Amino acid sequence: MFVSCAFGGSQFILSIFGLKESDYKHDDWLVLSLFAGISVFCGIVNWKFQKYLDHITKMCLYWTIYTVLIMDVLLLIFSSSFHDIKHVLTHFDASRSGWPAPVAFLIGGIQFSSMTYNGYGLIAAMSEEVNTPEKTIPKGMVYSVMMSAITGLMFIIPILAVLPDLNRIVDENPDIFPIDLVFKLSTKSFIVSFFLAILIVGSVGFATIGSLTTASRAIYAFGRDHGLPYNHLWQTVDSTADQDIVPRNALFLAVGVSIFLGSLSLISASAFNAFLEEKLEVPLSS
Repeated sequence: MFVSCAFGGSQFILSIFGLKESDYKHDDWLVLSLFAGISVFCGIVNWKFQKYLDHITKMCLYWTIYTVLIMDVLLLIFSSSFHDIKHVLTHFDASRSGWPAPVAFLIGGIQFSSMTYNGYGLIAAMSEEVNTPEKTIPKGMVYSVMMSAITGLMFIIPILAVLPDLNRIVDENPDIFPIDLVFKLSTKSFIVSFFLAILIVGSVGFATIGSLTTASRAIYAFGRDHGLPYNHLWQTVDSTADQDIVPRNALFLAVGVSIFLGSLSLISASAFNAFLEEKLEVPLSS
């Protein structure tokens, strides 16, 4: 999940240049370098600023909700054409999938949505760091599902209402994220499109920090339960200068493995993108 957020976020950040330059082409080394920088930055935040993680989590919640609301309002104001509600709720084009429509729906629709449930399940790895976990953790799981459902609908319905022709989104430039092209083609304003893209970058930033926190705690939990090689390393916790407890070794392992997985994109970009097929689905659910 962390690699998906950070690597997909790196691609998305660089693809913002495509809002101004329609012939933008991404550079694999530049994407990997930005991904590594984001990974190290998130690692430092989790290591040195442990006591602020609670505040960062709350900021993520507010940022995500207000991003969706602001995006909805600006798209409604600046978009010149809209699909009717019947088209939004019933139109399904599977012609480019190579599969029958029901199969394409299962693979391209339900599969992506089900991936967000990974985030809910990993909340349990944070049990030792919350008060009354027997109540807090189940509530967190339930509220996460509810909030994701609500914000997800608030996000996707306006996008579908202003969705430009599919051929222009997919074929115009494969190196530019489709959501960037949706903003650009629907609002016809670089400033508005850039502002909306920056809002998403903020959501990605918060999600990468949070997903790395969860990943490091999951590694710690596996090490504590003797589920990993050299388990004594990963179950070690360290006190920072502010007496905050951090599973430093588990955190470093998460960052190191993530950067290694990211480097595989240089071998086969298509295979790596298939591995990270959820892309930016995770930030919304986080």
